Amino acid sequence: MGASDARAPLEAAAGESKVEAVTGLLPSGPSADSLVAAGWRDRRSVLPFEGGETAGLARLRGWIWEGDHLKEYKETRNGMVGGEYSSKFSPWLAFGCLSPRLIHAEVRRYERERVENTSTYWLLFELIWRDFFRFSSIAWGSSLFQLSGPRDADLSKSPRLWKRDPALFRAWAQGKTGYPFVDANMRELLQSGFMSNRGRQNVASFFIKDMEMDWRLGAEWFEALLIDHDPGANYGNWTYQAGVGSDPREDRYFLIPKQSRQYDGKGAFMRHWLSKETAGWSQSDLH
Repeated sequence: MGASDARAPLEAAAGESKVEAVTGLLPSGPSADSLVAAGWRDRRSVLPFEGGETAGLARLRGWIWEGDHLKEYKETRNGMVGGEYSSKFSPWLAFGCLSPRLIHAEVRRYERERVENTSTYWLLFELIWRDFFRFSSIAWGSSLFQLSGPRDADLSKSPRLWKRDPALFRAWAQGKTGYPFVDANMRELLQSGFMSNRGRQNVASFFIKDMEMDWRLGAEWFEALLIDHDPGANYGNWTYQAGVGSDPREDRYFLIPKQSRQYDGKGAFMRHWLSKETAGWSQSDLH
């Protein structure tokens, strides 16, 4: 379901004045279908993602067994550049090309035949986290799409404005906020349809806490572009960041300069996606 398809249930669930779809906040451009038909793919993408069960099984075999990357997953999972820092199983899971049961079985076999450690535990934990949002979304129903979220938070006590400012939205969506770490992640999403878990948390926090925008616009933009979009996980994580979901801490905040220094200290990721803008910049300029 794309952004325009998501608009109707979002409006109905919100019970508020009409919420403009995110596609109406951006300049017109080529459709996703036309780009796919033309064989378009950004070479900077973490992987040349191919759909289907055969490709999904090849990724499962290649990442767990041939590359032997599972044993170090806990140490590498917050990476941002390259194809092997995390499993990247999510697109195939989202489309049903891989099943969580199959991945679980392969991890357990890996534990028996090679090693059982905190990394194998963490991959299974991520599968459980995915299940949590899927089952929670069934229980939450349409509240998942309301501004007040599943918690039905009292927004009158919120310090945020929940704005729907088109100019701010365009700057964020097009990766032109002026914050290199945010912009690099948003360019990756725009050009490849993928973003790391670390990136998703940071750009969502920035959109909600720093720009004070309506979190649902950000969630809908993710829905429109992510190749691994899963409604429960996407909207569940956005409510989580907004403080209206499963996490009762409304003050959850990611300090962008600190995050960029910690997870992209040398600036490899930011330079990867902002090569023209960052040309001639020192390392300190990036943070």
